[in-house]
Amino acid sequence: MNIGIMMIEPVYAVVAAVLVFFAVFFLVVIRRLWPVFAYAYPNARLAAMDARLFSGARLREIAGEKSVKDAFEVLSGTDYSKICDADTSDCERVFNQYFVDNVLEVRKFSPKMAMPLFNFYVREWEIYNVRNALRIVMNDGNPGKDDVKHCFVDVSGFGFDKMSEVVSCEDIAEALEKLKDTVYYPVIDEYLKKCHDEENPGLLEAMLDKYNLLRLYEDAEPQPVRGFLRFLGDKKALNGRAHMNAVDSFVVRNYAGMTADVLNISVALRILLDKGRPDMESEQFVPAGLFIDSEKRDELCSIQNVEDVSRIVSGTPYEEGFRNGLNEFKKTGKIDGTLRRLDDLALEHVKAMALNYPFSIAVMVRYMALKRNEVLLLRSIFKGISDNVNFEIDDDLRVVLED
Repeated sequence: MNIGIMMIEPVYAVVAAVLVFFAVFFLVVIRRLWPVFAYAYPNARLAAMDARLFSGARLREIAGEKSVKDAFEVLSGTDYSKICDADTSDCERVFNQYFVDNVLEVRKFSPKMAMPLFNFYVREWEIYNVRNALRIVMNDGNPGKDDVKHCFVDVSGFGFDKMSEVVSCEDIAEALEKLKDTVYYPVIDEYLKKCHDEENPGLLEAMLDKYNLLRLYEDAEPQPVRGFLRFLGDKKALNGRAHMNAVDSFVVRNYAGMTADVLNISVALRILLDKGRPDMESEQFVPAGLFIDSEKRDELCSIQNVEDVSRIVSGTPYEEGFRNGLNEFKKTGKIDGTLRRLDDLALEHVKAMALNYPFSIAVMVRYMALKRNEVLLLRSIFKGISDNVNFEIDDDLRVVLED
């Protein structure tokens, strides 16, 4: 009897070992394939939404309308039909609100691992509201209840009610107190300490954008690092953020890096236009980037003219776009054209990532970038129609004022 038991035990051990092996193998495979399952449905929906983006011909049709009312009628039957009954006297806010609502809509059906990206987009509009509110207070503005809705977009936590509280403050100190419980308080406090009573909207915008980008870069930390932090029990470091797999982390950090590159170049150009000294405004530069490394960022902080910027971006993917934009800058004295070309280069990089990683967050990054461009273009078109100025849509789908 004892001999029989001794003979059965190794069999059980082998069976148990086989079951453990297949269980581990199954978990590893599922873990590897999980992003495919997680993104299959949302990316399929985005493909359908992507197909409804406007073509160049459709955009030129809208631009050819003679009145804002007629242009809104062209939008009926499209994804923009819900804004066709909006206040035609405030087209900019209408399209801004549409984009915010679009971000929130896509976020609803996106997997949890994609939340850092959508939190980044939402923070952009929270910053938009905060910046506008502080400008109103600094300029001693006192908008009425109806006017407040024209100055802001309605985004959770920083909507009309919160902004009404801020703009009703007597001075900037009181307004800052209203924002004390927000993530933007330290940034605004640092800005006020630097500027004192002098308003510098460019600096405030750069500092808030810098915070947002660095937060996205941090949130896109690879999963093994997060796993180690969880193992150590460092809940503060994790801060309740969703884990991000290696591919998503790579995509988001690339996107954040290119966005930081463009922001750093734009900061340098704006400081030059304002006749400031980049070396004295170093806190505006984002300490991250994809093609503009730390050495080049240090050079951006010591430029004397636009030719210096051209030399710094030489050898990077931004070289040709910057050079073409530089010719326009020399003619008009404006940097908008240069920045649009740099944004276009970043968009091409995003498109390439979406092709290379079809079952990842790259598809979402691509769609949101294309949708943002479309909304911005429509906003410019409607502004042109509203202001009764002559313009056309060029081959690169930009609004160009006619002489």
